[in-house]
Amino acid sequence: MVGELLGSYVVADEVGATEKDATRFPENSNWFSMQMQLSLPEAGFARIEDELKALVLLRNNLVHHFIDQHDLCSLDGCRRAQDALVATCSHIDQNLEQLQD
Repeated sequence: MVGELLGSYVVADEVGATEKDATRFPENSNWFSMQMQLSLPEAGFARIEDELKALVLLRNNLVHHFIDQHDLCSLDGCRRAQDALVATCSHIDQNLEQLQD
């Protein structure tokens, strides 16, 4: 999904309508086209791309490896797992705030 978002909606310094769409319709027909993009400077685009990839890795780690990484059969292990989840939630909230900005 990150790959679909980047380069289609979030782009690096390139906003413009696609002229090639006009060739799909007969010359005498009426048609309407709309495109939305968020254009960012190269550095901002690279930062967003890196942050989104890190979030995907974080998600994959939570879904596929969290239980293997934490001893949920002990009280201390559960506390460490809870601390890890709280830190992860904070990290996700920070990224959500940036996205909303």
